[in-house]
Amino acid sequence: MSELRTLPFDSRPVAVKVPTDDRARRARFTPGLPFDLEELLDAVPQPRALLWVVRHPLDTICALRPGIAADWAHDPRPDDFGRWLDRPLVERCARHWANVNGAGHDRVGALAEVVRYEDLVFRPVEAASRVLRHAGFDRRSATSTAEAWAGRVGNDEGDAAHDPRQQHWLSSGNPQAIGRWQTELGRDDVERVRPVLGTVPDKFGYEIG
Repeated sequence: MSELRTLPFDSRPVAVKVPTDDRARRARFTPGLPFDLEELLDAVPQPRALLWVVRHPLDTICALRPGIAADWAHDPRPDDFGRWLDRPLVERCARHWANVNGAGHDRVGALAEVVRYEDLVFRPVEAASRVLRHAGFDRRSATSTAEAWAGRVGNDEGDAAHDPRQQHWLSSGNPQAIGRWQTELGRDDVERVRPVLGTVPDKFGYEIG
């Protein structure tokens, strides 16, 4: 978080991913977020634009497996994560997604623009233009910048996009980012995670197949 305070916000537009905070400070994390929200808002001056990027829970479960299997290496851990350690891995991953997009999004929902990962891939110009306008850029510059970025977007993740520990879960050498759950999760897996996810997917327009 301290690095945010050193960025030149007053001289040019700055874009940053969610900050990685010191895990020793987990007790101060805002529920569902890997940092203290008040500290973030204090570190990033106005005008600012927050974006909440969300991905289909079943595809996310596929991607989370290596980190969750490694002593729940992803942050933020749910407050009750200890109760889930003996549960099947897909349930632990589902609990992680539901915590972030449930409790976490509840804290910033009034401040952040939701961006679905699927829109970035399949409707990149529209999605990127909306993001740039949300950040305060005019329509003309937003459209030209979005079109330039869209040419580099695709749904083919390729092996390089994956943690090496994930290889034994992948269904092919060139996995698709969107829809990968259809070949990597079984019907039993989907039914197992459905009650864990609860109604959280609904608010983002996701259906559990």
